[in-house]
Amino acid sequence: MAFTFAMAHSLAAAGFELSQGGFDDNARLSGRFSGVDFNQDGLLTLTLPDNGSAYGAINELNEFEVTFSGNSLVAPFTVGIPELLSAQFGIPCCRRAAGYGFFFDLISGNGLQFVAMSPHHIMMVIDENDVTDAFAGVGEGCTFVHGSGGCQSSSGAAYNPIVTPNPVTGGGWMMLCAFFALRIAGRFPDHFGKARSPRCGIN
Repeated sequence: MAFTFAMAHSLAAAGFELSQGGFDDNARLSGRFSGVDFNQDGLLTLTLPDNGSAYGAINELNEFEVTFSGNSLVAPFTVGIPELLSAQFGIPCCRRAAGYGFFFDLISGNGLQFVAMSPHHIMMVIDENDVTDAFAGVGEGCTFVHGSGGCQSSSGAAYNPIVTPNPVTGGGWMMLCAFFALRIAGRFPDHFGKARSPRCGIN
């Protein structure tokens, strides 16, 4: 479903709900996010500390919370902005989202992508150029060191996030949030783990 938002020339907050199904045992991702397009480029983005040198320090999110409902492979868990900022690698390749930790095209209303990591979990929604690398994936029992590693168990689905507008109301949401002071550092790897699968590289 395509829709257009007049955000590119406005500093008003925009809110959205998201849903992504297709996981084993009918599990799904569900959540919400909101933010302000500070640089007025028509995108909501967040850069990781180690990608600041390429994209500048950007955090245009006011809110981000996504929950995996859980299945026989991966127990339920929730990620937020701290897990986005804790990711050891960003959206890898090769479209405009490359290198960001979170990316959403406000103009087209689609293209949602993100990578979120807690100490033992990972959640990714990725749409690369190669159709075999368009997927949503979750994992638990994960051990990543400098971006390399894997998870004890994982569950994946074809990339199909559904994003719907959820207007942000209230005076507090209209206040502009300060940018996070993200450190400028090095790099992110070009792979997810030690045994990347075609659909979900978090094995």
